[in-house]
Amino acid sequence: MYYRSDSGNTQIRDWNQYGYGSRLDINMSLPESGWVEYRVCIGEYPTQTYDMNSCSGWLHESAS
Repeated sequence: MYYRSDSGNTQIRDWNQYGYGSRLDINMSLPESGWVEYRVCIGEYPTQTYDMNSCSGWLHESAS
């Protein structure tokens, strides 16, 4: 789950449907001054439910 600097306070959730041990790349077109705040959680893809106790802390990355 993540927030983008250009999406207001909207939390975005993407799923890695490829499963445990794989990765999901997301191509984002952010403004040069943009940022992303994200965390990773374990969940069940078929029901799209998260185990909120499994989530990492929030991380912040700048686009520039």
